[in-house]
Amino acid sequence: MSLQLRSLFLVSALLASAACGKKGGGDGGHDCDDVEAAMRRIDPDRTKDIKPGTFAKLCKQKTEEFTQARIDCTVAAKNYDELKVCADPSKAPLKPAEGATAALAWRDVPKFGAKLNVPGDVTVEQKDSNAHLTNGTFKINLFKVDEFSQKSAAEAKASLQKEPGFVKFTKEEAGDKTWHFDYELAAGKTGTSARIDVGHPLDCGVHNVAPEVMAMASAACSTAKSL
Repeated sequence: MSLQLRSLFLVSALLASAACGKKGGGDGGHDCDDVEAAMRRIDPDRTKDIKPGTFAKLCKQKTEEFTQARIDCTVAAKNYDELKVCADPSKAPLKPAEGATAALAWRDVPKFGAKLNVPGDVTVEQKDSNAHLTNGTFKINLFKVDEFSQKSAAEAKASLQKEPGFVKFTKEEAGDKTWHFDYELAAGKTGTSARIDVGHPLDCGVHNVAPEVMAMASAACSTAKSL
């Protein structure tokens, strides 16, 4: 990556993902110099060619955008995903309710306009185009349908058959606008892939997991409905 591209990438990350707090950092809070240090800590390789003080300068110039909360959030961030949460708190993982167990319960995925019947102790992680629900054992993924998504059940089926280690389908439900495939992979692994309708299309599934995890994910995809 060129020096110019590296600079643009990191400066964009600061403005779009970590636009944060006041320049003073009073009341014991962090300041723009701390933002500078944080950006360089998060990605030392990309920031090494960027002029020292660049991030602090941006922070100090954009005082109307840089709240103290976002400065503190940026300083605490460990990676770019956490920086995005600083800019948009709705992207923060949705933790399970206190005392939640692995018993099935309805969990909302607000950014995707859906809810699924899954283990109640899952954490819901939402990004721009995909969401991940897991409790460490169970896992399931949701994807927004876009121009790069499969266009038909036949296309989805053919794509799955090309997956490394594909063995056979154990479930095939193919409709005009929705479909659902469960499949076996080599070495005892399995997967499930479904185009679902929750008032708008989503892709739902999980790949290369133990059969018991796949079975739960497949069932969960079938339960999905609109919020």
